[in-house]
Amino acid sequence: ELLASIDGSYWDEERRMINLDAGSTYNWTYSNNFVGWMYWLALRVSYFFCAEMKMYFNEDLTEAKMPLYICGCCHDSCPIDGIWLPTGMFWQMKQDPNDENAWNREIYLYCNPHNVWEFASYRLIRIIDENGQRPPAYADMVEQMSLDMEDA
Repeated sequence: ELLASIDGSYWDEERRMINLDAGSTYNWTYSNNFVGWMYWLALRVSYFFCAEMKMYFNEDLTEAKMPLYICGCCHDSCPIDGIWLPTGMFWQMKQDPNDENAWNREIYLYCNPHNVWEFASYRLIRIIDENGQRPPAYADMVEQMSLDMEDA
């Protein structure tokens, strides 16, 4: 993924939960290859079924469980909204203890719930902080954006 955003998401401070409407405006990912466009299409279809990813954070906001729901047609602040969709995977994020700007997006398969599925897991790096400042990784992202697929 080239870019991930949760700008258009609802934050419930009391429940420490982000409600990300899959495929909606200002949410999640952008990729510029065939797989990226197929992923975009899947997200757009999921948007029509009111799919939502809920990120439930721990008390210090360093870890989150990320279940997926469909038919989440209620207002985002509704405590019960949608039907849990089993995906064959457990999704979660953990902040890197050595870098506040990095999150490990870990995926575990139902058939192997104690080991990270390395093939599908990835790392998220913050490139713009909550104050609009650019952390050091911003320059790396700009450089990556200027490369062709063959150079990356």
